[in-house]
Amino acid sequence: MESESNVSIIFRQLSSNQLYDILEHHGATKNETKAIFLMRDLSAGLITVSYYSREHEMVQHLRLGLTEDGWKTVPKPPKEPFFTATLEVKTKYIQDKAKFDKQMQIFFNTAKTLLNENATPKHLQSLGHELRNNKFQKDGLIRPSPMQASQERHYFDYLSNLLLNEDTPSPAKSIVS
Repeated sequence: MESESNVSIIFRQLSSNQLYDILEHHGATKNETKAIFLMRDLSAGLITVSYYSREHEMVQHLRLGLTEDGWKTVPKPPKEPFFTATLEVKTKYIQDKAKFDKQMQIFFNTAKTLLNENATPKHLQSLGHELRNNKFQKDGLIRPSPMQASQERHYFDYLSNLLLNEDTPSPAKSIVS
């Protein structure tokens, strides 16, 4: 049997029910928001951090994408105007949304290209940095079993032993402190 340290910390794609069951099984619904979380494969160069929000009483998600500067939070689309908004506000939204859609296509293409170039120590470090910036702690990370782990070959270097040593500037570096 594979040791936990040789299993990617990224889950494969999960259904909503599987996701909720895993979070609930690990006590996410009984703990503070973001205290328990998991990372899962979304698509090439994109992962989703999923956690239970006590404030909203539901599973919430943070999407991360690989950029030239490492893992970053995926930009959020412009907020849709209310039905009663003026024509001017609705027109601006349509323009902003079209611009956002073009930027997101570039973002997704970049993420996919960078992922295909394989993980670097910089990428691994940036994932930990992004998680810390969003108030996630390493103790709350749910690690998948070998059967639950992503089979995306590019995530094979994202191992649970990466969480152990913050000072090593290599793929064995801690990603969450």
